[in-house]
Amino acid sequence: MSCFCKANLSKIVIPFIFFVAFCAVISGAPLEFPSPNACTPPPWFTDLRNFLEILYFLSGIALVVVAIIALQQIKVAKEDIRIRSEREAATLTASQCERYSEKIIPILEELIELFESNSITPYNGATSGVSVDRDMRDWITKYNPAITRKTTGISSKHGTIKEHMICVLNAFESFSIYFSKKVCDESLAFDCIASTYCFMVKACFPILMELRGNDGLFENTLTLYNTWTQRKDAQDLRKEAESHLEMAALCASKAASIPEQPLTPIGTNLTSNSKGKPTKSHHRPKGQ
Repeated sequence: MSCFCKANLSKIVIPFIFFVAFCAVISGAPLEFPSPNACTPPPWFTDLRNFLEILYFLSGIALVVVAIIALQQIKVAKEDIRIRSEREAATLTASQCERYSEKIIPILEELIELFESNSITPYNGATSGVSVDRDMRDWITKYNPAITRKTTGISSKHGTIKEHMICVLNAFESFSIYFSKKVCDESLAFDCIASTYCFMVKACFPILMELRGNDGLFENTLTLYNTWTQRKDAQDLRKEAESHLEMAALCASKAASIPEQPLTPIGTNLTSNSKGKPTKSHHRPKGQ
C-alpha cells in the first residue's frame, strides 16, 4: 500500500514542480517592448500574468504541504519494511525451531545414550579458549579409546562415537548460520532451544576445537553458543542476586521481630513521672 502511494505521489510531485518553475519564469520575466510608442499588451495577457503570479506565490505553500505528505509516506514505508522484516524473521525462526526439534533432537538423544552406555562423562570444562586447552586435552586423552572404538546398535550408521559427535556439530553449524548471519531472530529461539543447544555444544567442545584448528571451522556454532551462554550466565546472576535480596529482606524482617531486652546498669535508666520527678521505688524496706 505504501509503495502504491509513493508511486502516485511521484506522479503528482514532478509535474507540480515543472508547473511551479513555469509560473516563476512567466511571472518573473520582465516585459520588454521594442519602443515606448509600441502598443500596450492586451488586457488578457496582463490578467494571465497576474493570475500566474498568484499561483506562483501559492505554490510555495502547496510545496510545503506536498513535502510533509511525502515525509509521512516515507515514515509509513519504513514502518512497513520493519514490520515485514520482523514477520519474515519470526516465520523463519519458527521453521528452524521446528527443524531443530524434528531433526536435531533425535541425534542429540542418541549421543546422550551413547555417552551413558559407554560411561562417558560429557565435557564440562572451560569453553572460553581459542584452542584445545588442558581440560579439553585431558578429556580427549581419557575418553579417546571409547569415542574412537567401533560401536554397534544405535550408532552403527556413524561407526564411532566421535563420528556421531561430528555429525551433531555439523547439524549445529547448519542450524546456527541462520542466527549468526541475522536471518532469524535468535532471541525468539532462546527460551525453547538455548538450554539443550548450549549443553550439547559444550559436551562436544573438545572435538569441536580439535577439528577447528587454524581453519576456523564451526564459526557460526561458536558465535551462537557464546551469545546464548553469556545471556544464560547473566540470567543466572540476576536470579542469584534476587534470591540474595529476598534472603536479606527475610533476615531483616526476622531481626525486627525479635524484642531487645538490654541489661542496663543500675541508676542509668531513671524514668520521670508527669511532674518531672523521679519515680519512687515500690520495694519495701527491710524489717517491715
